[in-house]
Amino acid sequence: MKISIAMATYNGGKYLQEQLDSFIQQTRHPDELVITDDVSKDETLAILKAFQEAAPFRVRIFENPENLGYAKNFEKAISICSGDIIFLSDQDDVWFSNKIDVMTEAMANNPDMMVGIHDTEITDDALRPTGLRKSKQVLNLGLSINSFITGCCTVFKADIKEIFIPVPVEYFVHDTWLHRLAILLDSRLFVDKILQYYRRYDNTTSNWIGSSKKKVGMLDLALSYAAKDPRYQCQRRLSALKLTRERLQTYRSHLQNRPNMLRRVKKALSNLEAEVAAVERRAKILGLSRKRRPESIIKMFFSGDYNYFSGWKSGVKDLMWK
Repeated sequence: MKISIAMATYNGGKYLQEQLDSFIQQTRHPDELVITDDVSKDETLAILKAFQEAAPFRVRIFENPENLGYAKNFEKAISICSGDIIFLSDQDDVWFSNKIDVMTEAMANNPDMMVGIHDTEITDDALRPTGLRKSKQVLNLGLSINSFITGCCTVFKADIKEIFIPVPVEYFVHDTWLHRLAILLDSRLFVDKILQYYRRYDNTTSNWIGSSKKKVGMLDLALSYAAKDPRYQCQRRLSALKLTRERLQTYRSHLQNRPNMLRRVKKALSNLEAEVAAVERRAKILGLSRKRRPESIIKMFFSGDYNYFSGWKSGVKDLMWK
């Protein structure tokens, strides 16, 4: 089983060497490290080229002629990878020495799983551990483990590239899109082990509340979502759902000789239809005047449609939204 690491870099010189060194320290080395650099203007490329000369495995560096942006840069790195198993890597974390070994074994032992994710400990910029696990932060927010989506903790089988690429960046970043597909296809594996440090600092790319260096709870989530317009969110979600449906329908047409995956895709499409219907019903309620909403909100709650959102909290928001 050939192993690739896909790394996207951009002005990452400050922390990059520590991450590269953690690849060297793996108990099982990758077969290749594929790096796409998004027109860095610091010492990133010099660090990468020095590492390329010294690494005990193949290192392939590609310099983008123009800046692609975070998600598209990762898409390019992934598309170049030749491995059967692909690990995603940020430029500023540090992997534990057993990460590749543990996750490769987990994916091999679960042949129906296309995407795997492991836990991580949040640290500050100096890599001092906070004692907080990313998965626990997500659960403390009142969300399910399916909301634990962190690209740098992700590994996947190359087969999913067929449906994953191109990344629809108008609605998803690369890791959200990858996990969304895996969850829909009932093929995502969560490995409940901390296998790396997750470095947080002021200008880090991802600043979602679940990545906070302080313990969070449901109130924090409510406050972070309070000002977001649910009408706009519904319309955007509908567009994303319809795009996902189209991608799955295209993928289904290539599965005549893969009956197990065909069954998964058909089930995913059925689940998507139910989700689309729920979002459409919520959007319709939000189009009513506030005094006309209560009855419809109650019906939607007891039908289970609010389970596609934040449960009763979304119902309360719909009741009060101007």
